[in-house]
Amino acid sequence: MRTESRGKSYATYMLLFILALVLRLPYLMQYPVFRFDELGENLRAYTIIELGTRPLINNAPFIGALYNYLATAAYALVNSITAFRLLVALANALAVPLLYAVSLKLAGNKNTSFLAAALLAFSPMHILVSSHVAWSASLMPLFLTATLYAVLKALESGRKPYWLTAGACLGLSLQSHPSVLASYAGLLLALHMYLGRGFTQDLLRNFKYLLLGFLVGYVNMVIYNIVVPLGSLTFMFRAKWTGLSGGLTLPTYIKRISFLSVEYASGLASGVPMITLPYLLTSVAFYIFAVVAAVTVAAGVIKSKLARTLLVYLIISILILAVGTKGVMTLNPFGFAWGPHYLQQLLPLTYLLMAESLRTLWSYALRCFRRYRTTVLAVLIIAGFILAWPFMNLLGVYKFMSTRKYTNEVFLSTIEDIKSTYGDDVPLFIDIGERDQVLWMIYLLAVLEGLHPEPDMKLVKGVSVGGSARSLKGFIDRLKPGTKAVIIVKPDKSVLKLLKKYLLLKCFKIDYIYVVKVQPSIPLYAVIAVS
Repeated sequence: MRTESRGKSYATYMLLFILALVLRLPYLMQYPVFRFDELGENLRAYTIIELGTRPLINNAPFIGALYNYLATAAYALVNSITAFRLLVALANALAVPLLYAVSLKLAGNKNTSFLAAALLAFSPMHILVSSHVAWSASLMPLFLTATLYAVLKALESGRKPYWLTAGACLGLSLQSHPSVLASYAGLLLALHMYLGRGFTQDLLRNFKYLLLGFLVGYVNMVIYNIVVPLGSLTFMFRAKWTGLSGGLTLPTYIKRISFLSVEYASGLASGVPMITLPYLLTSVAFYIFAVVAAVTVAAGVIKSKLARTLLVYLIISILILAVGTKGVMTLNPFGFAWGPHYLQQLLPLTYLLMAESLRTLWSYALRCFRRYRTTVLAVLIIAGFILAWPFMNLLGVYKFMSTRKYTNEVFLSTIEDIKSTYGDDVPLFIDIGERDQVLWMIYLLAVLEGLHPEPDMKLVKGVSVGGSARSLKGFIDRLKPGTKAVIIVKPDKSVLKLLKKYLLLKCFKIDYIYVVKVQPSIPLYAVIAVS
């Protein structure tokens, strides 16, 4: 490659990365609202640094600790909850130029490759789910794309290190989330279709290098499954939230496929699967988008072998995902669908399918309608619509959620106000004995932001409702004269009345009681400042 050409190539990669990162930074900390399991995974970074733990696995034994250690490195640098979402934003911004590189090797066309990367960069689902939700599953798109790139480089160059790299990326993506196996199964069949027997023969010849790389990338999980014999697998079949627990009937399987497909379609259109579906179904633009996308893909599948291959990959992956996942909603205080972290692995190659289909449509239009500039213009309008309309929906989601304060702003503001007013060492009690998800969220945020709330982190698992009441009484009794303290409890009038009475009995001055709300009518928690 000439120096000038190489320079242009590097500039393209850098441009795509910067574009992707810029699109992922707005509302990074505000939306989606933190889920308890997102904060739980990040809490492990805190325990690694502060408590000296060295986990092999994540909170679920079938997910590896890779993300936890990456989060630890980010947290050591930033020392704030911001570190975790910034980590996944950077990781998925990297996935955009990586998709460009993969597309160049599969499609062999710079325009197709750039369009695929641009579609991923502007993808509402890739921005909102993959790049804003800081947990292990958000690493799947990056490592899956990296695996495919390494395999393609290995086939092209015949060099063994690329097979080792592919195996390592396979191990890293598998410990990010085991649902990525659905994509690997789909890819195996798709690449065999597209590249022929030569691919399969090369794969078998170099399988030992692939396996060695995999063992390196999956080493901590291998150790865990030796120490706890097949612990990941047995837990996967036992965990009630997986599709592998319990029997699977044909009607249930069909229901799961339908749910996954509808959720993926709504996610591609707006970034918030299922939640915005009622709105989308009332929008004429959604039906236009669905028809235009379907017709475009159909044209690509008819004319392009690569498009057919990618469609097979998507179908196989969703069929397998429907076996391993359940159609059960997992809600946070403001709602969040269950499936995006399973489905996000499909995004990079979905957009390559769209880009290849648009290229096919473009070529067909130029061939058949050279004299009609309006036809060429129509293809450009279709491409712009497929890229721009979903992104405009994402901006609408941001506006809707922020207007109603259905964001993390209220939680982050509470923690920031406590820190700025009283300092990091202020005595702080948060009533987590009620097992209220909002109070747990505030508790974990306080810990990750450097506060030291009671009950103590080491004792959290033993906190019960009754025990929490005793802990609060003990907390108040231990406060020294002249000390300022903060208490956060459920906004229950009877609880607040009893607490206020007890504080006055102990001669405390109540500086203020503030009930934090979203919209005028939805109370979340009460903040009480005493001295």
